[in-house]
Amino acid sequence: MKMTKRNTMAAVLAVLIVFSFAISAFSEEGCAPQDRKGMFRQRVEAKKQELIAELQLTPDQQAVMESIRSANRDEMKEMSQAMKNKRQELAEELKKYDSDPAVIEAKKAELKEILSVMVDARVDNILEMKEVLNAEQYEKFVAKAQEFKDKWKHKRSGGKIHDKPW
Repeated sequence: MKMTKRNTMAAVLAVLIVFSFAISAFSEEGCAPQDRKGMFRQRVEAKKQELIAELQLTPDQQAVMESIRSANRDEMKEMSQAMKNKRQELAEELKKYDSDPAVIEAKKAELKEILSVMVDARVDNILEMKEVLNAEQYEKFVAKAQEFKDKWKHKRSGGKIHDKPW
């Protein structure tokens, strides 16, 4: 059977349509990046509501927990960005063959200071949460946090199991 130009164009068009449907099906429901961000926020909100229900938080507890979370969010973002910048500065200094040991020590000290502040803030945050939750709620909260941490670690390792603590 002879393929005419019209049949060839129709076949190519059909293949393109099939591929476009396949691509949109595999790319998070065909969403643009800004839509995916909104979908991520929806999933986070759903998980938050699930946790609230599981812990059986009262409206007062919910309000206090949200205020603790929002009060620390911006501070932790800033410290995380500062940590990232200082690590990059240290890496750049270490790449130099003739790097200055005094500069490296100063960068290390700055990193340690930021990390110390982050640890203090995280511990203070946990202590504030302990004041809001009762013992049973706190135990459930810790178990959920560990479950999330294990799941996240598993995803980051590409599904591989590591014995290393780091």
